[in-house]
Amino acid sequence: LTIVDEKGKIYKDNELLYLVTKLYLSQYKPETIAVPISATMGVNFVAREHGIKVVRIREDHLAMMEAARSGIEFVGGTRGGFIFSYFGFACDAMFSMVKILELMAKAGQPLSLLAADMPKFFWIQREVDCPWHAKGKVMRSLIEYTKNFPRDIVDGVRVIRSDAWVLILPDVERPVFHLLAEGKTKEVAERIIEEYEELVKKWQK
Repeated sequence: LTIVDEKGKIYKDNELLYLVTKLYLSQYKPETIAVPISATMGVNFVAREHGIKVVRIREDHLAMMEAARSGIEFVGGTRGGFIFSYFGFACDAMFSMVKILELMAKAGQPLSLLAADMPKFFWIQREVDCPWHAKGKVMRSLIEYTKNFPRDIVDGVRVIRSDAWVLILPDVERPVFHLLAEGKTKEVAERIIEEYEELVKKWQK
C-alpha cells in the first residue's frame, strides 16, 4: 500500500508505517502493537506517547500473521502492509485503505497536517558480500561482540544506540549480509553502518 496526500507527497514503507501507527493510536488504545525489526524508531516514539508497548518481529509476512493470531490487534509492516486482527490475519490492502480513511475522518485533519510533526530520521541500506561458509562465523562473532550492548536478536542482530540503530541480517538465499541503519542525523547513520560493515568484512577472515 502506498498513499499520496492532498499535496502530492508520497508515503510508503517506514513513513507510511509511522503515519498509520500515529493515526491508529490516536483512536484506539491496544496494549501492544507489533512491527518488523527494521521499523523506524519513530514508531516507538509515538507508541510511548500513548503508553503502548511495541513488539519487534521478524522481517516476513508470516511473522506478522503470527503476531496477529497471538491477539495483537494492530500489526504494521515496513513494505506497506497492515494487519487489523479483528478483520483478518493477513494484510489486506482494500481493508487497510478503508481503515485509514476512517481514521483520517475521525482525526478531522488532512494527511499533510497529520504528517507535519513526523520525526526526521535518516535511513541507509547496504549489502556486504559473504561466502556461505563464513556466514556462521560472522554471526557467532556478532553475537559475542554485541552481548553487552542493547540489542534485538529476533531476526539477525539489531544493535541499539540512543541516536541510531543498525540491523545486520543474513540473506537466506544469497551469500550476502543486509545492513540497515537509521539515525537522527545522516552522519550518525553512516557512522554506525560503516562500523558494522567493516566488522562483517573482518569477521569473514
